[in-house]
Amino acid sequence: MSHDARFSIIPGWIITDPRLKPRSLQVLCLLGRHTDKHGWCRRSQVKMADQLGCARSTVQAAIDQLCDMGVVQKHIEESRDGRDSAHSYRVIYDAPPPSGYAFDAWAEEDSQEINPVSEAETATPPADISAPPAGPEPAPPAGPEPAPINDPYLTTPDKPEREGAGARSPEDRKKIIREFDLWLPTWPTYPNGSRDAALSRWMDLTPQQRADCIAKTPVFVAAVRQRKAGNFTYPAVYLRERAWERLDNPRDEIGPPTTHAPFSKPWMAALLAEVSRPMATKWPVMTAFQRLKASESAEAARLVEMERRTKYGWPKATAMLSDPKPISIPAHLVCASDAFGPVKPDSDLADRWKAMFERNGWPWSTAGVNMLQLPAGEPDEAMAQFQARINEVRGDDAA
Repeated sequence: MSHDARFSIIPGWIITDPRLKPRSLQVLCLLGRHTDKHGWCRRSQVKMADQLGCARSTVQAAIDQLCDMGVVQKHIEESRDGRDSAHSYRVIYDAPPPSGYAFDAWAEEDSQEINPVSEAETATPPADISAPPAGPEPAPPAGPEPAPINDPYLTTPDKPEREGAGARSPEDRKKIIREFDLWLPTWPTYPNGSRDAALSRWMDLTPQQRADCIAKTPVFVAAVRQRKAGNFTYPAVYLRERAWERLDNPRDEIGPPTTHAPFSKPWMAALLAEVSRPMATKWPVMTAFQRLKASESAEAARLVEMERRTKYGWPKATAMLSDPKPISIPAHLVCASDAFGPVKPDSDLADRWKAMFERNGWPWSTAGVNMLQLPAGEPDEAMAQFQARINEVRGDDAA
């Protein structure tokens, strides 16, 4: 196909997608200039970078985004000596190509474009001699025909360990695709994502990674749904990032709960989260002594009310301080405590924290404590910032 084609055919919906970057649109339009009637073309990232006046890595990043968005598919082509050459791309319009579609159905000019780095490198060596590479770029194939296709499933170059056609029998492929089709509906955004892009990422995974994905996805989904700001990405991105592995990281906000000692950073974060909850409303009735004390004056009544508020308003926090012991802390509070710093109990800063607690009627005790761990900054502002962070999370352990 001619390089000065008058039209570039791309799907119209992509234009209004807010995720699309300007450079990605340029790359998409460039691919759209060279596609055949089924959307396929074969282009060199080096040549595309030269045409757009940018680095090859920029083109590769744009293609990765287009694949994640489900508007482009990528098919890895390799030369006869096993090295990468110009890849095949499909701009996805409406439907997948027909069964048995040949990847060499593009024009003769594009079929020759395998490693178009320089004129010297595109020269065809004698048929019985493999040409050595002229530089760090991959060498061209030994003949003028297109490089053989090693795997009909789409893969990406950022995962060098691919399962090629020799690694899987047709029955293995069918089994993997059946597993994928059973897994895909378990991901919340699957109706809006590209099945082909997700399947490409699925094929990049090892058998163990696929098994872990199937087992852990429901747990991951449940963990994210506990978060107010927990949005789900597209399935292809989830698979590419292997996000389910975050469940095993206790320093991640959706990781497992862990046990921490009294007055440690996570323990103090749990205490601050407890007093950030709404005050409990069911209190025991006042004792005869409290009623008598409250009747003495308005100030006495206020003091009795504050004493009861401190004791009964946040019962879990009161229990933590009255009997300090190791407790299980949810992962989002462990992460929120990372920026906490040491505060001496007899310091002016500790006195300001105590005064803020007393103003709010929150329980406070530093008896026998050698060092407190608290958010950095002045108490009111630091507490507000801490509450803003944990309020992004909901559930039984959230504020």
